Amino acid sequence: MVRSRPPYRQFTSSSPFSAAAATPSAAAVSVPVTTSQEPMQVLLCLSALFPVLMGTEVKSDCFLEKDCSDIYLSGKNSSGVYTITTLDGPLQVYCEMVSGGVNDRGHWTVILRRMDGEVNFFRPWESYKKGFGNKEGEYWVGLEFLYQMTSRYKYKLRVDLEDFQGKKAYSVYESFSVGSEADAYKLHVSGFVSGGAGASDPLSWTSEAMIANMIVLLCLSALFPMLMGTEVKSDCFLAKDCSEIYSSGKNSSGVYTITTLDGPLQVYCEMVSGGVNDRGHWTVILRRMDGEVNFFRPWESYKKGFGNKSGEYWIGLEFLHQMTSRYKYQIRIDLEDFEGNKAHSLYESFSVDSEADGYKLHVSGFVEGADTTFGYHDGYKFSTFDKDNSGQNCAKTYAQGGFWLRGCDYLNPTGLYWWGKGDGTLMNGLFFWYWKNGIESLKAVTMKIRRVM
Repeated sequence: MVRSRPPYRQFTSSSPFSAAAATPSAAAVSVPVTTSQEPMQVLLCLSALFPVLMGTEVKSDCFLEKDCSDIYLSGKNSSGVYTITTLDGPLQVYCEMVSGGVNDRGHWTVILRRMDGEVNFFRPWESYKKGFGNKEGEYWVGLEFLYQMTSRYKYKLRVDLEDFQGKKAYSVYESFSVGSEADAYKLHVSGFVSGGAGASDPLSWTSEAMIANMIVLLCLSALFPMLMGTEVKSDCFLAKDCSEIYSSGKNSSGVYTITTLDGPLQVYCEMVSGGVNDRGHWTVILRRMDGEVNFFRPWESYKKGFGNKSGEYWIGLEFLHQMTSRYKYQIRIDLEDFEGNKAHSLYESFSVDSEADGYKLHVSGFVEGADTTFGYHDGYKFSTFDKDNSGQNCAKTYAQGGFWLRGCDYLNPTGLYWWGKGDGTLMNGLFFWYWKNGIESLKAVTMKIRRVM
């Protein structure tokens, strides 16, 4: 396939071709992608993940492209196996850089190739989800990759076919995308443009969204050029959270770079244990400590995140949704008052729904701690002063910050910083009701999550 204009990103895959007196033998599919801005997004290599590399700086020579369009734009125009980046880390794909004819500028990302029967395609769901095969021969790129890419950019699809008599045909579709696993990776393909294989879709998803008869193979001429850049750089490891950074040998708390679907993101990693049942390696999602950062912000700010990762900040709702929808996380909340007293709460399960569902909170499994207030907010949507989901406009009238607000008087970790505990009436300050049995503004609040191994 290839991304649509400007510029095109492309994917390629293959499927069966039937013509009079012709036996299916080979086929290939290609897709281009477009984006209105077409950013040259660079996912940075985190040097801090390797014992030999010290510090948090990013290697400037480590550019990981998202698909073959990015590789083509970087100056590499030879067809072959290249490494691109995904939310799950580096992935090798075959890039068909050579034009296939009229209205084909090349730089296709091959998503499926059949050519010699060397690879078994009679596989279970999990294999088709993750991908399999040999990138220099027959392979399937993976449904999750297709969903990640086509949900972010517009792609077109090209299918190249060849029978055993040497006859060739192709089909081009202007739009190609794949739904999420929750929607059974539903296929969306439309806008037949051109080709000699007919307008019927050669890629056959069944009604159950399983892949059927995908026996496509790429034009053989594109399979044998000299392969360029086939190796994966071993020093390009992109961590998805602080647990992976910790596992790589980095055990000092501080700011590190992780990868997300939207690119690199800096977070604060609290690597040190906080006591019993705490092994460290927490990803901090909220920190209040000195009142330096304004938390009375609109929905868009809470969606994307804001603040200073070395001080006060909010990590972003979209990041929380991306991560907690893919892995199981627990959450710990650390509290401190102005007398130096400390308390914490630990919950076994924490996740956040998508923006379409108001970034609804799911928290359960209270394990230990002095305050259970947060657990009562399970099932509530996020609210800000410009987007109220509390029914009482609490974010604007009382809290003066964004949060999963159940009401206006239970907790307020993103409220105003008062530099003192107040007089018990400051409902717009930082407070957790059940720890202090009332409204007492706190000195520090930290919320952090850790993947459950």
